[in-house]
Amino acid sequence: MKLSQRLRWIADAIPFHAVVADVGCDHGKLAVFLLLRGNPRVFAVDISRSSLEKAVRLAQNYGVDAKLYPKVSDGLRNWQDLLPNVVVIAGLSGKTIANILQDSREIVSQCDQILVQPMQGVPFLRKWLAEKDWPVVQEALIQEEGRYFFIFRIVPGSNGRIQQKEDYTLSDYLLAQNDPVYYQWLVDRREGDRRERARLIHRGGDGLQQALAVIDARRETEGKHIALLEKGAMESGKSGGCL
Repeated sequence: MKLSQRLRWIADAIPFHAVVADVGCDHGKLAVFLLLRGNPRVFAVDISRSSLEKAVRLAQNYGVDAKLYPKVSDGLRNWQDLLPNVVVIAGLSGKTIANILQDSREIVSQCDQILVQPMQGVPFLRKWLAEKDWPVVQEALIQEEGRYFFIFRIVPGSNGRIQQKEDYTLSDYLLAQNDPVYYQWLVDRREGDRRERARLIHRGGDGLQQALAVIDARRETEGKHIALLEKGAMESGKSGGCL
């Protein structure tokens, strides 16, 4: 079974021996992939019964349904008797992910790791994780089919957490890693800001200067990250690095 790049990154971050809870599993592709490669058990969790039925059918088609445990649930409430090693919450909004983590903190804090991938609301989630003291130890950024997907790896009890400055729109971790996908994301984002700025000027109207000031401040910060990444690539001698 072939996974999307974002789901494959998540799968590769999960140990083969782990019992996994895939929250918001939808079609069940990640769950079935994990079972096919040898993970002993996966809890497929979704608020939608029809989504779980799709996941069960997929598992049946691949002959791994005996190790798939479907559960209709809004997150991980009342899971004291079903503790997984790894929790995955992928494909939901940043606010929904935060709500699930908050509502089930007592449970997920006992897991080995938590992998979250928001579809939108990344700055909100990054800020929320920092303020609520969730130990994020790694970020990844996947580019796929014209979109970018941020992934956060949380390890409860870890002291090696990421130190993020107050600008939660950008990633200090990916900057420190000289990440080439992050570089491209910044370039694309800065170009989008340039087009948005031109559109606002063309439209005019009240509040124009305030709106332009916000965009200009954002582009300045993005520009600093781009410059640092380009400098890092030059210093490391990677001709095909971020450039």
